[in-house]
Amino acid sequence: MFPRKTLSLSLLWTAFVGVAACLSACGGDNSQPPACRRFASHYTAVTQSGSDPAVAGTPTTITTKGVFDRATVTLRNQNYSGDASTVDPMLLSTFATIWETIDQAVASNRPIGKDTSVRTVLNSPASANMTTTADCTLTFEKHYDSMGRPTETVGSPHVDGCSYAVSTVYREWDAMGRPTKGIYSSAGSCLQQPITRVYDDQALTVTTTYEEAPSCTTATVVNAYDADGLLISYSRKTMTSTITTIYTTLETSEICP
Repeated sequence: MFPRKTLSLSLLWTAFVGVAACLSACGGDNSQPPACRRFASHYTAVTQSGSDPAVAGTPTTITTKGVFDRATVTLRNQNYSGDASTVDPMLLSTFATIWETIDQAVASNRPIGKDTSVRTVLNSPASANMTTTADCTLTFEKHYDSMGRPTETVGSPHVDGCSYAVSTVYREWDAMGRPTKGIYSSAGSCLQQPITRVYDDQALTVTTTYEEAPSCTTATVVNAYDADGLLISYSRKTMTSTITTIYTTLETSEICP
């Protein structure tokens, strides 16, 4: 996804997993949706780098807590270092997902991989950053056509040194309006990289393939969900590395019309 310029933003990206792909951590339901949508309001994410456990690095654990603000139609999450037993955990980052209406918030990730939000804001405080002394904020603006299909997601950092500007332009969709093909670009390196996305509504997985392009890294990213549409795992495989994150939901809440 976007280049990992800071410790906290890289961990946030692992926890958030696929802003450009879907609101995976928010939950949903692949069957006929009930009136309310369940989301993970408290969960842990354990990330392991390396395909061989014998030589892999030490797993990284973060804990995320989220609260939905009905007045602003915003889901606000805070990411902390360590698991639920960590004493005085460090605040690593926050991210907020914003919808225009309650109905859109209820419909998010129904079916899996369907994004209905209009904006996502990621932030890491200066105290958590390794490469800059400034607070780092990255805002993703989502654009849709008249049929409600996503056409473009644009991520812009508010200061230099935090991250590169990124964008994904979608050009094909499935029958449910979920993007299946697009073009990803990062101002820092990779430009015009084709991507393909496949939704398996039986296995409850979303697979995104980043294809060959000049100065781009080819990769396969897989998000897997449980029967309630809550994210349970994420993996990113390239020719030289593998990153795997396992999510454990500790508490859930609901967004209702």
